[in-house]
Amino acid sequence: WGSGGNTAIDKFSLSSELVQPDTGNRLWQQWHSFWNESATVLIEKTPENILMSQFLQSAFQNITIPNKVAFVFVLRHPLAWSLVIDKWLRNKWNRDFTKSLRPLQARVQMWLDVTTTMLDRDAPTLSSIAIFHAEVADLYPKKLLHLILTRIRIPTSFKQVPSTNPFSGYILANLAYLACWLNGKNWNSKRHQCDTSKKNISLQLRQQRRAQFDQLRITFENFTIVMGYSFSSTLPSRLCDREAECRVPHSFSWSLTDVGVRTERIASHYRPFFILPV
Repeated sequence: WGSGGNTAIDKFSLSSELVQPDTGNRLWQQWHSFWNESATVLIEKTPENILMSQFLQSAFQNITIPNKVAFVFVLRHPLAWSLVIDKWLRNKWNRDFTKSLRPLQARVQMWLDVTTTMLDRDAPTLSSIAIFHAEVADLYPKKLLHLILTRIRIPTSFKQVPSTNPFSGYILANLAYLACWLNGKNWNSKRHQCDTSKKNISLQLRQQRRAQFDQLRITFENFTIVMGYSFSSTLPSRLCDREAECRVPHSFSWSLTDVGVRTERIASHYRPFFILPV
């Protein structure tokens, strides 16, 4: 991903044209030892699969084992996602390969490029697909899971339905990352607080961050809103008191619209791919 932009998309994309007659069986032989083959559902969750779905569908189409391929894609607000991955870009394993993604705008652009490619190029070709927003799953986990299982035609009564919500807390985490960033700091997810290594944050830096947020909104709003995400201008004002430091919320009492999730604005040609419980 360090190459950024379309270079990274070209690097990770695999089309159905690359599938050979034995591709599916070879993949099964490589993967099956990691799976419980008696399970109702077998999952392979490599993130880069978002650009390989055509290839995987074609590869497993004629495999000799009983199976049906379905794709479930999870989206997270592009700004939150871009702030979250910063720690991985700067660790000792990745920092030399991800320089092009250091600017925040480059990361948001990467999110947009990858998601647009999946929606425009791949989604219309997939026989079974469900896309949902992680923030919606945070608020409506049971209803969303039922709709996903119905969409991809898995019995909703099967015993292995998880009892916990893996997306619990995503909205508060999104707001925490944003609040700390607007303060000129980074959110420490292990300590559940803003990074205190930068104790003296100037008012000028906080003003620069808010101006940067406004620029991101101007640049990306028209492109992300059709996927259900908004760079709402109300977000900073809800977290921040004028020129004071922004507060990290510890409870959530806002609507999805308040945190930049606008599922009602999803473009009509994308809506059939999305799971929308609200």
